[in-house]
Amino acid sequence: MIDYVKQWFQVYRKLGEPCDIIFELNRSSEKPQLIYFPHENGDGISALYEISKVNKFNLSYSKPDTTLYPPTFLLYFWRCLEFLYITRANPKIRWPFQLRSDRSGSEIFKGLTIELSEYLRFGHLEKNLNSHFLYHLNKTVIEHFDLKEKSLRWWVPVNMRNDLGESNHTDNQPFNYVSNFTLELPRDVSKHEVRNLINLSLKLKRHWGTWWWQKLGRYTGQKLLTQLAEQNLKTVHYAGVFSNLGKWSCSDQDLNLKFFVNTLRSHPIGASLIIWNDQINIGLRVHPSWPLSENELDRFLIKWKENILARETV
Repeated sequence: MIDYVKQWFQVYRKLGEPCDIIFELNRSSEKPQLIYFPHENGDGISALYEISKVNKFNLSYSKPDTTLYPPTFLLYFWRCLEFLYITRANPKIRWPFQLRSDRSGSEIFKGLTIELSEYLRFGHLEKNLNSHFLYHLNKTVIEHFDLKEKSLRWWVPVNMRNDLGESNHTDNQPFNYVSNFTLELPRDVSKHEVRNLINLSLKLKRHWGTWWWQKLGRYTGQKLLTQLAEQNLKTVHYAGVFSNLGKWSCSDQDLNLKFFVNTLRSHPIGASLIIWNDQINIGLRVHPSWPLSENELDRFLIKWKENILARETV
């Protein structure tokens, strides 16, 4: 199978966009180690297996493989048309600062840890992790930046391994088994509605529409792919990306790992989470065009955490 997703990241890198997934490895007796994994070489799970080989630790992914089936031809065709409609050009988000016209700014990212036991103690459920974290991310972005938009778009990556008959538990040749779907969340959306929107998008296999788009390089030349990428960066406006890399157990109990999903000018906020040895590690990363200080990113991250851990009320 040819990695057509790789071609998009090759184009984005030529256009000066951030195309590395960043991993931060922490051990109690050492300084944090940063690893920049080129997305052209594989997705986040591929990166984890490669990092485990180099650093000589064993990984175990908690989610069992399931048998998923591709959509029928008619459903696939409909998902493709739906993708083109959902990801059409939309108005710019009115951020409370002027974006840099170039990408000369420094890219900043921050992460922190939430104990899984602490999260569960506040009445939250592990099975609702995605909807809970994304709901509070949407809410925090609107509040922190005092946005007036009626809704925000989010890009939600999807692991395609089981859809394509592959296993999550093998460290084969690195590959981009990643697609995504788009969620548009109103400013007054409820947590229950976010959960239903995520479940509905997966049930309807909306990520297959994106998978079709990502394979355009199969039919087009590099020049047209570059033109499409440039157009998307200018006309499609998301708040950002929300990526959950799943729940992992590591043989090195002294090691803690965070990751930071890459951003694009059209997707300027990269929000990520991974459960690592029963610790929830969350991260925020912003595009180089953003004139944001590390202190402000810290405040943004802490506010997101506070909202996540707020006790559930009936």
